[in-house]
Amino acid sequence: MEVRVAGSGLRDNLTNMESWRRADVPVLPGSGPAPRIHDTATGALVPAAAGPVATLYACGITPYDATHIGHAATYTAWDLLVRAWLDAAPETPETPETPETLETPETPESPETRETPETLETPETPESPETRETPETRGTAETRKCSPSPETTQSPETAAPQASSQESLSARSARSRFTVIYVPNVTDVDDPLLERARRDGEDWRELARRETQRYREDMEALRVLPPTHLIGAVEALPIIERLSARMADRGALYNVDEDVYFARWADPGFGALSGPGSACGFDLEEMAELAAQRGGDPGRPGKKDPLDALVWRAERPGEPAWDSRFGRGRPGWHVECAAIATDYLGVTFDVQAGGSDLVFPHHEMSASHARVAFAPAEGVFARVYAHAGMVSYHGEKMSKSLGNLVFVSSLLADGVDPMAVRMALLAHHYRSDWEWTDAVLGDAQARLARWRAALGRAEAAIPGTASAAPGADSIEPDAGFGAPGTGPPSAADLVLAGVRARLRDDLDAPGALTIVDRWADSLLAEPPTRITPRDVSGARLVRDTVDALLGIRL
Repeated sequence: MEVRVAGSGLRDNLTNMESWRRADVPVLPGSGPAPRIHDTATGALVPAAAGPVATLYACGITPYDATHIGHAATYTAWDLLVRAWLDAAPETPETPETPETLETPETPESPETRETPETLETPETPESPETRETPETRGTAETRKCSPSPETTQSPETAAPQASSQESLSARSARSRFTVIYVPNVTDVDDPLLERARRDGEDWRELARRETQRYREDMEALRVLPPTHLIGAVEALPIIERLSARMADRGALYNVDEDVYFARWADPGFGALSGPGSACGFDLEEMAELAAQRGGDPGRPGKKDPLDALVWRAERPGEPAWDSRFGRGRPGWHVECAAIATDYLGVTFDVQAGGSDLVFPHHEMSASHARVAFAPAEGVFARVYAHAGMVSYHGEKMSKSLGNLVFVSSLLADGVDPMAVRMALLAHHYRSDWEWTDAVLGDAQARLARWRAALGRAEAAIPGTASAAPGADSIEPDAGFGAPGTGPPSAADLVLAGVRARLRDDLDAPGALTIVDRWADSLLAEPPTRITPRDVSGARLVRDTVDALLGIRL
């Protein structure tokens, strides 16, 4: 497919997105519990995936002003979920059926282009905690959160279960861990991107390419694991057109002038995520208010309903456009994600993730498009909706329109350790709204230094125990990691069990950090003469735990 910009020659912009290099992830003893996360639609804490395959779609960047701390916080949260899955065994391993989520109705590429990660081996999972969440008090449509405060999470002091000394590691390791298929998009053609390119006198393609590359570099520096597929809107145009055609064939689309809109009345399930009866409980007036604030056009004359969403924007002078059955133009935002998610993950998949500002209209509309396109199929689109809080700076939500952005690349250029940046992000629960300050970064740098000092102290205390590479087979079988006959669990065992428990409970990274803090403080308080070889092996297990589950390299 070719793109023609009015007044220019033909230009080919259909290039496949690449992600970034994958950090090595240590494989930990045994396995963790399957993670449970807060579902925005119901307000309940639910299993993120049944397994054995876990599927995740995350709404990605529009590549201008990337990557700021708000982006980094969101994608670090989903990285925690991926890491928790990769360490965990499904709760029902005896029924390892390939879910319907992997059945893609129409697959444009050959099967060779759809690689899936290797399955990792792990053990049995503890029982799930009871759901504790309740929706919070309603506010205005702009300020109300669709999820309760994460402060209701179990306290870290009660989080570390005793590691069993009776269970055989070899038997536990016979079970398979989750296989994860993770797909984010990059909206590499959209109004804000084009507006920025016009403002700066730059070709929109070059702007998108440069900012997408900066995003890749930032994600790699922060040790965010690369997705299975990273999909750009432009390369996805054929599948977007196909999904749009399915909606048109069901009578769900109509024209306003030459633009094409989705009629929300075509979906009886519209509002299931955020409307009346959901945890958000938005009414139609509130939805219209949010749509106007978040890229919609509820007041446009000619629309059948204020909430009807743009599916295909007809060509305008000076803007990129592609041929389609709807005429020359480019796709709307919601249909882009609906098409990519269902094409790469299947009509039904596990988790739709994004910032809390995407609940409505973006995620509501994407799900609605998919339900109509694949009717009468049941259970279309995501089983669970996960949303990250907003990060502010100087008292205002960090946003491109306000220009109050803190860029990851700028921090790294100033010499900030990327692991300190990641530590600062993990100090806040992913659903919390919080503010980036110099003090937040300073606290993270001090914490990182303390953890590294504890690891160094253990390894320096006993000659000949220089640090082995993360994940290296340096832990003796009798070092106290739950093997039979080794006695009570060590401090490191409890760190591993505790971090796993905290991540299982709605990705409670702050609780996990507190558990590691207690280990570091205890070790730093010990006189060097009291540090034993078991402490050294335990320090390496803690190092690998922090690396594999929290993504922080010590």
